[in-house]
Amino acid sequence: MNVKESRKEEVCNSLLRRDHNIGVSMWSIENIINSKEKYKIITYDELIKSPTQTIFKILKFLNVPKYKIKTKNFNQFSIQNIEYKDPIPKWHYIRTNSIKKNPYNYLSLVPDKIIEKYEKTHIMFDNLIKSKNG
Repeated sequence: MNVKESRKEEVCNSLLRRDHNIGVSMWSIENIINSKEKYKIITYDELIKSPTQTIFKILKFLNVPKYKIKTKNFNQFSIQNIEYKDPIPKWHYIRTNSIKKNPYNYLSLVPDKIIEKYEKTHIMFDNLIKSKNG
């Protein structure tokens, strides 16, 4: 919503639908947690707070050897020296100087009616993640 620069209810509803964007991601995570598959929950806050240790945890889970992790002075994404150029740069542009949390409150971006509509889903999902992440 921050990238779309829109606080409209219809945009929020579209993003949160179970068959679109955020809704699909939430549904997928819920399905994996409730399945018998092995999984590892990594939260955004955990990744931002301890990027190297978090990546090492992922590598261990995947049974991949550790390697040097770069946590600052990144380059923008490129493959064979061809850089991704989005017509709307802030959509896919990464901060290159360091890994840090954006200083805004995501709920401040959401209209009150949407918060009320999805509050129970948010609480349920948050509790599910917390209970499985221990």
